[in-house]
Order: sequence, then structure tokens, then C-alpha cells
Amino acid sequence: MKKICWFLTVLLMLGSFSVTYAEEAAVTVTYRSGLSNTQGQDNFYICEFNGNEAVELPWDASVSRWKGTEAQPMVKYDFMNPSTAKDVGFKFVAPTIGMVRLKGEATIPYADVKNGNGMILSIYKGSKQIWKAGPIEAGSAAYDLTISVKTGDELYFKANANGNQDWDWVYWWPTVDYLAMDFVNDDTCKYFQKDKDGNMKELEFSSETYGYTADDDLAFISTSEVFPTEKYSLVKRYEVTQRGRQRVYASLEDNDNRGGGNVAYIYKNGEKVWEQLFVPGKEQVLDVRLLAELGDIIDVEIAVNDYTGYNYTKWDCNIAPYFGISPVCEASTSEGRENGKIKEFTLGSMVGSTQGGNGVRYYSTKFNVEYPMTYDSGAKRWKSTVKNDGGYISSTEMNAASDWATSGDTVMEITLSDSGILHIDGMLDISTAGDGALVEMYHNNKLLWSNRVGGKVNARWDDPFDTHYFLNRVNAVANVVRGDKLKITVNRWRKYKNDNVGIGDIKLSYITGDILSDTTKWKIDNSIVIDTAEKTAYQNGEKTGIDLVINNGTTYVELSDAQKLFDNIQITDEKANFGGKEYVAIRSFAESNGKYVSWAANRMILIHDSFEVFFGYPELSEIETVIKTGGDLFE
Repeated sequence: MKKICWFLTVLLMLGSFSVTYAEEAAVTVTYRSGLSNTQGQDNFYICEFNGNEAVELPWDASVSRWKGTEAQPMVKYDFMNPSTAKDVGFKFVAPTIGMVRLKGEATIPYADVKNGNGMILSIYKGSKQIWKAGPIEAGSAAYDLTISVKTGDELYFKANANGNQDWDWVYWWPTVDYLAMDFVNDDTCKYFQKDKDGNMKELEFSSETYGYTADDDLAFISTSEVFPTEKYSLVKRYEVTQRGRQRVYASLEDNDNRGGGNVAYIYKNGEKVWEQLFVPGKEQVLDVRLLAELGDIIDVEIAVNDYTGYNYTKWDCNIAPYFGISPVCEASTSEGRENGKIKEFTLGSMVGSTQGGNGVRYYSTKFNVEYPMTYDSGAKRWKSTVKNDGGYISSTEMNAASDWATSGDTVMEITLSDSGILHIDGMLDISTAGDGALVEMYHNNKLLWSNRVGGKVNARWDDPFDTHYFLNRVNAVANVVRGDKLKITVNRWRKYKNDNVGIGDIKLSYITGDILSDTTKWKIDNSIVIDTAEKTAYQNGEKTGIDLVINNGTTYVELSDAQKLFDNIQITDEKANFGGKEYVAIRSFAESNGKYVSWAANRMILIHDSFEVFFGYPELSEIETVIKTGGDLFE
């Protein structure tokens, strides 16, 4: 039996498990999807999908179908119909552990479907795609898979509109057969324990615990749980099966505030390319993309930040190649913020029907010339007055100028009525059918936050590392004074279709309490921070004075201080002489030693060895606000 199990595991690693042993195995029970007015029949749920999040659809008794607030997605008596933005299909929740067979056929029987652009069909086990077909314009797609499931595992059968929902109807009623077979773990990754000295040991899978236990009989990792300890961190290892861009995506959910937080590291062939703090009591996301060669090793390590005995975390980690356009980046940043709120309002609530009402101006710009918008009372939105421009602003969205060069903006400018610490937070939303829009936020004409917002992100296939993280999440703070200007601008990216940016989730809050989030504090603690105004350096929890010279816009540090900051590393960089002493340029010296350098508040130099965007707009805005309000970064 061990030989048979080994043989099956090898086949799974090759991506196929449709073998004689599976075909001959008896079916012990069959679960069937179907149309009824009750969710959960035979463990099947009819859902729409926001990415990998399955949302159960409500039953509309008036027309005997499952649908949400819009006409699509929906499931009726003989077909499913996705929307342009959301997939539709079934969620199956495994009632017990075992081996299951997914065998069936999805049919697109209507000739009219050829008028559309086809549909994409897929099956997922959690966040991992295990089957895909399409785009299919007509005909059918058959599948036959045998996989392992544990109690509570979710299988998703999804129909996607391929960017346009017109003419998209599919007939698909999946089944799940439990088989009379020994349980075989179908995870192709390997798992390791790692001690504080970096020594690693591969762990053996236990069918009793459905996972891997470390030598301390406490640290544990599986496809759904991870629990690092003070003695051991846990590592999930993936070997790249084809050259190209890889996406490392993980959702970590820690619901216990007593934990001390965990840290995730990503390594490629032993070299660290990412690190991220996960604070206790929250669900957060790891989302990293990188270029890899065939046979490269990608490790995802989960270690404790502070071990309290409550570091248990639910997780779903998937490592897989992707091509062409990448999904929306979702990585969590600037988490662990504990603030009181003095006042809070939504950005959309500021939109009125008169120029200057609520202190808001609405206008378009082209080549730095402002063109005031006019209010359309029928459409309840502000629209551009410029010929051939479709830019507009409503209480729910802002639309980029449609027929201008990229210098044209749609602008909403708010004169703030209060002084204090302003926190801007929330998700911007944009159609997945477009190529995105450039959104910028300014405080008194100084850039506070900026990113390309969108569902599709074109990336060069040979980029070594994606740097456009935290794509749609706005999370920034500023020290503002009554009368200050907050300006939000939207500009089309390359194409100007589907550039309506949803602003309904954006909240503006005046807050009290600690300005720095837990993750920003952690990043500062894991960096060298040089204050050029005070001529001090903060490193490993200690602040010391250093000798600095600023000459022609370049900051130099005295040679012996540079050696102390970088652990007496041999300095080969070109040296400068000031007042009879030797100095090296901080940026060039740090970068030549594999470090990254960021600036904050025009005086703080942040040096770290993690990755280029370790400090983004959220962290930099927090640091600058602390400096402006006279606070201490190093409490």
C-alpha cells in the first residue's frame, strides 16, 4: 500500500491523478449540485465570487432564480450567467476527510453565445486553481480529477465572463464523489522546521493531524494552519515547475489578540526577497510576485514576532505561476493602528450640488489650466465642460478625462474645516475591464499618496520583482490645519475606457492616539534610521550621534561611523574629504552593500535590506506626521 500511495503522490506532483486505481475505487457517497430555493443542499452553495471570496447569492422567489442586487451574476433553472466583474458558480464544503473525484462536463449549448467573447471555467481548491478551460464560445469542457480534501475544505466551481458578460450562459451542475481510497496528501510542496541558527529539517506528513509537527511537538503547519513557536519557525517550500513570473499569495487570519504577532519571510534560492509583519487579532494578506527560473526554490517562512503561546494562525498559502496581467495586489500594510476618532466622514458625503459647498471645488485640468465642472442634476454628478471629455465626479465615483492626453485630470479639492491628524483609509474600486487609472492625493500640493488603481496590471514578463503593491488601498495620515487643501485627482492610465474609480469606501477621520501603526514601528526597528537634522542614527534599539555632512544635495557620513553602522564592513566606495576627515555618500555606500534607501520628512534616511518598497506611502506619511507634530519615532 505504501508503494501505491507513493506512486499516487508522484502523479499528483506531475499534475494528474486520473489513474486506474482512482477509476477502480468504489464511490462511497455522491454529493450533487442542483437548483432549489435553499442554500447548502448536499453541501453545495450557489455563490458569486469576489476574487477567491465566495459570497452566497440570495434566492429571488419572484423569478425563481439565485441573484444579487444586479441582474448578474445569477443562476436559473438551466444556466448560470456571470457578470463582467464577478464570477458565478458553486461552493462545495467537504463534510469529512477523504479522496474525492470531480468528474463532469460544463456545456455552453446556445448558439447565441458565439456573439460574445467566450467564457472561462475553472475549479479551485481554496485559493489554488486545479482545473481551467476556455475561453469557450460554444460546446463543452469535460474534467476528471481526483484530489484529497479535509473536513471544511472548500471547492469552487466558477464561471467567468472573460471581461464581457454579454451572451454568457453555461449549463454546469457539478458532483463530488467520495471514493473508497486511502487518504493521500496531494500538496506538492514540502514543509520544514527551522531553528534560530537557520538549520532546517524536512517534516513528515501525518494523516492523523493532516499536517506536519516539529520536533518540539508544538510547532505545526498544514495547508490551513500554521503555529510557529519560540524554538521553530515553519517553512513551506515550492519548486518552480516552469520559468516565468510567480505569485506568492497567502491569507493569514489570527483572531486572538493575546498573540505577539508573526512575521512572514519569502526566500528565492535562499535569498530573502520579502518580509512582512502580521499583527494579532486581524486577517491580513501576503501578496508578492517575482520572476523565477525552472527549478528555483521559493520558501515561505512563518516565524514569531513575539512568542506568547497564542501565535496560532489560520492560513491559506498558494504559490503558482501567472502570465500576462496580474491580479490586483492585496498585500496588507500599515496594520495594527489603535486610534480614537474625533470625527469621521466618507469622501462621497462631501460631494454636493454647488461649487464650494462643503468647501469642495470640482474641476478638470489640462496643461495646468483649471476648467470648472458643472452639475448635472439629472445624473446627480459633476461633469467636465471641456469638449470630448467624459470626466465626472459623483458621490460614488470619479471618472478620468476620456479624450485628453495623460496631463488631464479630474479633480476634487476639499478645503478642510478642522485641524488635527487626518487619516485617509479605504479601498478604491475600478472596473476589471479597464487597464486602471492613476489616482493621486495631495495635501497642500504635496503628494501624500499615489498609485495606479485597477483590476488589471500589465507587467513585463522579465521584471525581477513587482513593486506596485497595495494597489487599491489608501492608507495615509497627515497633520492638517483648518483651511488646508486636500486634493484628489484621477487620470487615465493608457486606455480611457472603464476608468470610473469607486470612492464609496474612502473614509476621512480625525484621530487621536498613536500615529505610528504596529507594522511601521516594526519596520523602523528593522532598519537603520538616520536623522540628518539631529545627526543621530537609530539602530538595534539604540540611538547614537554620528558625523554627517550635506554637500550639493548629497549626504555623507564619516568613515568610522559608516563602519559602525554597517558592522565594520570594508569600505571600497569613493571617499570625500571635508575638514581633513574622510566621508562616504550614504546612499551609494548603502546600495553598493545590497541595502535599500528611502527618505521621509526631508530629513530621515531609512536604510534596510528587505526590498525596495519596504517603506511606502502609508509608512512614510506616518513618519512625516510624527516628525511634524514633535513626536518620537523611537519610543
